Amino acid sequence: MAGHASAFGFVQRYSWEPWHFGYVPGCGTARGGPEVAGWGERAVGSAPPATPDARLPGWVPAAYRRAVAASARAGGVPPALLAALLRAESGFDPRAVSPAGARGIAQFMPATAASVGLGDPFDPEPAIAAAGRLLGAHLREFGSVPLALAAYNAGPGAVRRHGGVPPFAETRAYVARIVALTAGGASPGGGAWSTGVVLLPVPP
Repeated sequence: MAGHASAFGFVQRYSWEPWHFGYVPGCGTARGGPEVAGWGERAVGSAPPATPDARLPGWVPAAYRRAVAASARAGGVPPALLAALLRAESGFDPRAVSPAGARGIAQFMPATAASVGLGDPFDPEPAIAAAGRLLGAHLREFGSVPLALAAYNAGPGAVRRHGGVPPFAETRAYVARIVALTAGGASPGGGAWSTGVVLLPVPP
């Protein structure tokens, strides 16, 4: 299954670490066809999406599709990845509040919201934009989708301290869920598609 990973921008970073896949912007496309560097730019001869949000899974609510697409582009992250993060965080509920105090559609803790310049985490469009910026920053720092997701969930300090996905059950389940959501989606005909990327546990 992992042989399909490159079609989606995931590459095996080290031959001696078969569990370690990283995301390389512009390296692939969610449909498995050729894609050149840049957001949504396909090789000559391929028809581009009619709208930027056409690359999002069908389960993204219509009210947020354009905000997710625009925020992913601004943050330099795959649109489907940002969409999957929001679905896992809140189910796209802009009024969600976690028992720990995380707020809004992107589930920002107050200190994190302040650090990314987000005034009201319950305002969905600014919150989605802030999530795109933060996830993009983690991707650029860690060079790996699982590590970037772990940093969003547990904080970048935890990822640095552990040299990988922290050995926290919640964080590992969170990473696995979002990778699975990113890997599977609805095709225009209603069928399922998959990256074939398998997220294995990262050694502590």
